Amino acid sequence: MIHSEAMFFEIMCLYAIFTDYVELELDILKDAFYELQDIITDNIKAINYNFDEELDNLVTHYGSIFELTEDTLIIQSDIDKAYVLLDQQIDGGFTEYDDYISQLVQNINIYHILDIQDPTSLYSPFWQLNSSIMAYHFLLAQKENMGGKIDSKYLGILLIYENQFRDMISDISGKDDIFMRAALEFQNEEYSLNPDWYVALFENQPLKSKALNHSLVSYHLNSYPLEIKMEEDNLQDNYYTCYTDRDYFLSYFIIVLDSLLPKLYSEGEINKLLNIRKHLLIAITPPIEKAYIEHGRLDGTLKPLARNKNSKQAFLSFYPTVLERIKDLDCLDMQLDVNKISSMILSAIFIRTFLDTCMHEDVLQDVYHRIINAKFLNNPNYYYATLFTQTIILSNDEPDIQKKR
Repeated sequence: MIHSEAMFFEIMCLYAIFTDYVELELDILKDAFYELQDIITDNIKAINYNFDEELDNLVTHYGSIFELTEDTLIIQSDIDKAYVLLDQQIDGGFTEYDDYISQLVQNINIYHILDIQDPTSLYSPFWQLNSSIMAYHFLLAQKENMGGKIDSKYLGILLIYENQFRDMISDISGKDDIFMRAALEFQNEEYSLNPDWYVALFENQPLKSKALNHSLVSYHLNSYPLEIKMEEDNLQDNYYTCYTDRDYFLSYFIIVLDSLLPKLYSEGEINKLLNIRKHLLIAITPPIEKAYIEHGRLDGTLKPLARNKNSKQAFLSFYPTVLERIKDLDCLDMQLDVNKISSMILSAIFIRTFLDTCMHEDVLQDVYHRIINAKFLNNPNYYYATLFTQTIILSNDEPDIQKKR
């Protein structure tokens, strides 16, 4: 169950954190309440509360916590104390759904309704260090492209950067955590950012994207995945954690790419472009980066994926991109240049990764049939599209990870 009391509290709490005010005008509160209700419906469970009825219930049953004036709702005590009192007085206490509302309320639409200002400028050192780490990975790729060896001293410098970044992140307070999440929301709204992994793989100028310059901050703020038990009508499986899926999928992709690089135009411009993409992807995937720093290599760093009853929905968030990347392969040979060829190779590896990791049979069959029935496959005018499809996507050659499908 989702309690409307938790919705009121989280809106009031968010407003108090940013403004130090524990009172909120009712017309603003009403707009935020209905916006939060839509967000909850989209993410957890459909609800349809009436604001006026729920507000009346709130002040009737929890008058020791909330006070209603003619046009304002007020929390009468310290926020932390109010949370404890509310949890004690609600029949059965807050539910796991209610606990999740504190994350859902941190939404750009809610910020605008509450007139919360963008706090991005307060955290410039974080964005700058994040950018420095990305730039250093780019330099490592450039060194490899020039035939240089990535020895321990270069990895040691990267480790210093990473340790400095983790120390900064670990020192942030609960309030700073919320402010930084808000900054990421405002940046995403301003720049209409694609996911950081999409930028690293497929955008033309990835290093200029705010998504990469903020990606490590975002990652570490969400380093403890929240598993929510969903209703059966929302998900077929009971549990689904995007964080785990992202790391595994990207790590798998990186290892497959790394294993193929020596075989793909070994000293040419295409290989150099792919190597840069590999390093950018390593930079935004801390588990694989940690192994890379420790061992100086990638092979053998990822264990086979454990298959279990909760895995059917895993990796489905990548499905729309898979369909997009199939279209990317549809390119005549006469239209190709080095950038397009490198993009097609990345697309083929992305599709291969999805086929190797996803366990939703209907989706897998759909992707497979789209591939084998593609107009470019075995067409003499699409030699490269056919080559990459056959040697990367449809090949029976195993990558460095033992498949368990």
